[in-house]
Amino acid sequence: MLKFVTDLFTGNYKILAWFILAIILIYIPAWFIYLHLRKRKSEVFLSKYPHAAKVHILHGELTGNLTVHSVDGEKPVLDSERTAMYLYLTPGIHTLELAYQWTEVAPFEQVYGLNKTMNGKNVSIRVSIEVGRHYTLGYDKKRETYRLKVVTPHPARV
Repeated sequence: MLKFVTDLFTGNYKILAWFILAIILIYIPAWFIYLHLRKRKSEVFLSKYPHAAKVHILHGELTGNLTVHSVDGEKPVLDSERTAMYLYLTPGIHTLELAYQWTEVAPFEQVYGLNKTMNGKNVSIRVSIEVGRHYTLGYDKKRETYRLKVVTPHPARV
């Protein structure tokens, strides 16, 4: 076993082995630290504004990505639970800077490299947020519009 490891880090595959080791030792811990800091930021925000609304950011398709660039000109307070992304907003009227990005699939999906990534233009929308509500924010690609929809009163805050 020791000979295998020694050969791996000194032989033909040494660049790949060092790259994988760097990912394990640097990137993965840095990612967990980033997630912890983002979670902490949302917890601090919620303790400061206990009536903040939780906005679920919808990704309409597997090939699409909705990005919130700013809220009232400042960095948004984002959080995630499992695979869902959330944005926290205080009650009132806010201006959101949004962009939607998607991938156009080539006619022959088996051909590698023919897919195109399409970027929607950055758009500012004004939204009105009420206390104790739960919202979804999404993009309708057919109509090329963003939509904020009230889902229900937020169950944890009713």
